[in-house]
Amino acid sequence: MQSVQLSDEALTPFNDDFTAGPIWPALRDALAAYDGTSVRALDIGGGAGVFADKLLEAFACWQVVLLDNSPFLLSSNTVHPRKTLLQANAEQIAAEPGPVAGQFDVIFLNLVLHHLVTRWHGQSRKLQGRVIAAAASRLKPQGRIVVIEQVCVPHVPRFPAGRLVYEASSSRLLARVAKRMGANTAGVGVLFFNTGELEQIFGDHGFALERKLPFADTLPGYLRKLNLFHIERTILVFRPRA
Repeated sequence: MQSVQLSDEALTPFNDDFTAGPIWPALRDALAAYDGTSVRALDIGGGAGVFADKLLEAFACWQVVLLDNSPFLLSSNTVHPRKTLLQANAEQIAAEPGPVAGQFDVIFLNLVLHHLVTRWHGQSRKLQGRVIAAAASRLKPQGRIVVIEQVCVPHVPRFPAGRLVYEASSSRLLARVAKRMGANTAGVGVLFFNTGELEQIFGDHGFALERKLPFADTLPGYLRKLNLFHIERTILVFRPRA
């Protein structure tokens, strides 16, 4: 089952740079071992290419393959001799033959996983797992998967914050109200992971956590007042388990 697609209008904010501020220097430091080396990288859900272009500027020896299923976002990319654009769904990464060929040294999932949703919570979690498995199939044995995600941190033990956000954001009944409050995914939904869940799902797919760097984010006011959880934007670097 494929993910529910956002409209072009809802995709417009994805032209922004979501690694601005303290996240980029921390990410740059996490990738320092690849500086000056020839690297083939895959940017899954790379959209308009803002992140890929930053990688290409920072690492002169890198080649980046940017994959996205939105013609609208792909058309916003700037041309670069070391950047290749592919229009495909993330699940198609593992297909043989398919749109993606070969193996990669580094694979990025930059604020992508929580957008992999269907109309049902359980199916959405399975979809996220299938995309992780597909990415793993394209990683070199000594490669790394770098995940940048917004993770729910519950203030109450075992509070299902990710499930709550999913049900509220995917509700068609609440979509009109949510859109007025600035939620571009209203009526489609997002499915965040709770603290520890990302490590668990990658562990289930044969990965070990090598590095974790959390950054505080703020919630919309109507959620912050509930004081049930907060959201951290987190960088996680995973390596294949030996």
